[in-house]
Amino acid sequence: MAKWRSVLFILVPALLLAEGLPFSVSGPIAPGEQLGPVISDLKYKAVLNYLQRLLGPRYDQYSRHINNEFAEKYVLDYKVARVGADKSNVEVSGHLDADSLKRWLRVTESKHGSNQIKPLLLISSEIPEFRFSTSETPTKVRDTPLGQFFLSELTPFFQKLGAKLAPSGSLASDAPPKSDDEARRTMERLSSAGNCVFWIHFAPCASCGGARLDVYMFGPESGRKMVARSEEIFLSGDPMQAANTKTFLHTFFTSLKPDIEEAVSGGLLFARPFTLDIEGLNSKKGYKGIEGDLIAADVAIRVTLKKARGQTATLELLTLLSPEEVAQRFQEGIFSGYQLKVAARVDTNHLVVRYSK
Repeated sequence: MAKWRSVLFILVPALLLAEGLPFSVSGPIAPGEQLGPVISDLKYKAVLNYLQRLLGPRYDQYSRHINNEFAEKYVLDYKVARVGADKSNVEVSGHLDADSLKRWLRVTESKHGSNQIKPLLLISSEIPEFRFSTSETPTKVRDTPLGQFFLSELTPFFQKLGAKLAPSGSLASDAPPKSDDEARRTMERLSSAGNCVFWIHFAPCASCGGARLDVYMFGPESGRKMVARSEEIFLSGDPMQAANTKTFLHTFFTSLKPDIEEAVSGGLLFARPFTLDIEGLNSKKGYKGIEGDLIAADVAIRVTLKKARGQTATLELLTLLSPEEVAQRFQEGIFSGYQLKVAARVDTNHLVVRYSK
């Protein structure tokens, strides 16, 4: 890498466009120095600075992956100009593929970082003549054709995410949780064994007169459903002995894999709920532009309005940041044309901020 005496770096998160995140970097070029390597180093610097801003002190965990070749993949377009009175500096400006960078980061963290996936497999049935609890999952996987098929079908996919799917018998339940509170308590009980659950459940189907296959993936902490899919399935006898359903199930599980990958790469799996009260808005709908800016500035990956009253709006964020990092982002003045200043901390996951121009 070239040694940089001075580097100008500009990223404007609030202006994140469909074509990418704008950047502009510049650095010196020595007389007779080849332009190509200088451009490559500047593109590397653009990606480096974006990731350092996004990750803060956590960047060191990923620095070994970041080089010129890596950076090249995430520069969507760029242009080059010689700048300065004596044209002794090179400026490279263009757009970064910030969305793909964040997806790479989340998948990498799921394999090696603090958010490493530890998935558990649970199987249950409410079909009256073949009812069994999740506590029998290890036995069903070991001794039945369909149990073995489930594990063999899903294992390679989770391996691609750096995870090993483990059949678990530590929970005794006849059916998946129906409410968010039940899901959260379930994840708390399983937290010592894993941090997400892939649950396969057979249930009677009143509308079709047969059986239904329900598949869920629950995330850690809040127990949110990351994946939920149901399909009617023809069964004759014990579902765990129904080897003739493998073709159907192979297609079914193949269709689920993009949903699982999206839950990981999109950040939903490890996102934490965070409540944000915004005071001092100019109108009842003044929060609307802020929603997009919170996502563009990497404070949240999803924003939902909980309520709006007068000049105050309450938003629920799903964020990968710690509460301290969320507060720090507001203190940095990351928004264009306005500020959100921290006014009070209600609790660990609830801030009140004041809107001002």
